[in-house]
Amino acid sequence: AVTKQWHKIAPVIKQPKLILLLCLSSSLLGFNWGLFIWAVNNGYMLDASLGYYINPLLNVLLGVLFLSERLRLWQKVAVGMAFVGVTLQVLSFGAFP
Repeated sequence: AVTKQWHKIAPVIKQPKLILLLCLSSSLLGFNWGLFIWAVNNGYMLDASLGYYINPLLNVLLGVLFLSERLRLWQKVAVGMAFVGVTLQVLSFGAFP
């Protein structure tokens, strides 16, 4: 409203399926943040932080499996290094968060 860009919202409003998907994704994001705040406030700090390290790895995996994304060599190296790091942290923690 302030920047007078309402014309960009009109195509979204005309698509009920897109509005539903946006509501679903925003609800999931809100739940994620709420769960993180709850975990921190209830003594699950390490679980919450490990979850935030694991989440991007799962996102990459889902992208490769369901969206047919292809990782370049250095992306594979980076994901592999992150996986090794998270695995070491989970093993030192003693349980999967």
